[in-house]
Amino acid sequence: MIRGKRLLMELYREDSGQDVLEYALIGAFTILVAIAAVQGVGNALVNQWNNISSVVSDAAAGN
Repeated sequence: MIRGKRLLMELYREDSGQDVLEYALIGAFTILVAIAAVQGVGNALVNQWNNISSVVSDAAAGN
């Protein structure tokens, strides 16, 4: 138990991994933003494609 507590205290005081954690958080945030952007663009493209499809269908039907 004492050894585990000492190990936890050493890990708590150690700050060499702080940069890695910060880069990981920045990377995760960037990935989330990219996913949201791609989904937004994808939805806009689907809507535009559906509009074009309905116009072409209406023109083919003679409406």
